[in-house]
Parts: sequence; structure tokens; C-alpha cells
Amino acid sequence: MGSIEEIYEKFSGYLEREDKQKCVEYIMDILESGRISIADLYEKILAPSLDNMPPSEEDFFIWREHVRSSIIRTVIECCYPNVLKLIKESGQRMDKGKVILVCPPDEYHELGIRVGSDFFNICGYSTILVGANTPLEVLLRGLVSENPKYVAISVSNYYNLFAAKKIADEVSAVNKSVIILACGSTFLKDRSLSRKIGAKGVVNSIQDIRALEEEM
Repeated sequence: MGSIEEIYEKFSGYLEREDKQKCVEYIMDILESGRISIADLYEKILAPSLDNMPPSEEDFFIWREHVRSSIIRTVIECCYPNVLKLIKESGQRMDKGKVILVCPPDEYHELGIRVGSDFFNICGYSTILVGANTPLEVLLRGLVSENPKYVAISVSNYYNLFAAKKIADEVSAVNKSVIILACGSTFLKDRSLSRKIGAKGVVNSIQDIRALEEEM
């Protein structure tokens, strides 16, 4: 059936060739066959495939990063029916509260919170994915109308921590009951950075969400 490592190597080969059709077909096949879970697919196949790109000339690296991000985004969107199927089969009701997922201004990497939206759904939360480069005033207007339980702020660029903290401060001023969460690659190596933006925790995996529930 193939191990996680074998699935990763095969998918990485398709991604290296930037073969979008093969990438999508292969992932859909292994999901339908039950060879991998949604969580393992996102965390052990898709994320490492994008993070482990070999170095190259800077301009060309950016080109490859954008092309491959686009392919992985397509794969994730194609997985959504499988996410819904998993939720239905588990009997999980999305009634634990609402989560808004957002990136600060000038933060353009949003694949992480796209995955996070699915993870929160699987765990029983409804989600609103606001996405990348969101103006603060837009987020605050939505916050008033939606009244979420959590606001998850994604940061992949360390230099956007200040902007993330400003969002967290403004959100807390508007609604003191909202719990701020941190996510994104900035917090992978140093989770304590989440405290710099006033977050109550880091949620970069489905296990993080479940641990958060136990803590809260």
C-alpha cells in the first residue's frame, strides 16, 4: 500500500516536475483508497513538499514557489469533499463555536490557514477564512458581525509579528471574550513567539487544536 515516506516521495516527484494533473490525480487516488488520512496528508505530505524546495537562483526560486503553491492549493481544494465526508461519517457537528482565520497586512502566505480551516471543521468548529493581506478595518467590521470564539492569526514572515500584534490588540479591544490564537511557520521553531502577539496558544496542527480544547 505504501508508507507515508513512499507517498511523499512519489508526490514530491510530480511536484518537482510541476505536473498539476498528476499531483491531483495521485492524491485523490490515495485518499479514496484510504491509504492516508486528511491530517497526515496535509501535515506529512503537502506541507513538507512545499517547505523542502531545493535552493536555486532567487528569482527562479520565487517562480517555483508560486507555481508549486498554486498546485498544492488546487490539491487542498480538491480534498474538501473528503473533509466533508469525514465530518459526516464521524457524526461531528460544527457547533463548538466560530473561528476567523486571517493574515495580517503584507502577509501573503495563506495555505496554512486554508489547511487550518479544514482542521477546525473536522474538530467541530465553523470557520470563516478571511485569508491573506486583510486590512485591519475589514477584519474588525467582520468581527463585530460574526462574534467568533477564536481569531487565528497566521504569520510566516517574522517581520509581520508587529502587524499581528496590532491585530490582536484591536480585536481584543473590540471584543474581550475573543481568544487570540497564533499559527504559521513563524511559530514552528519557537512557539513562545506567540506571546509577543498576545496569543493564548499556537495551532499549527489538528493535534494542537485538540490540545487547545483540553486546556480551555
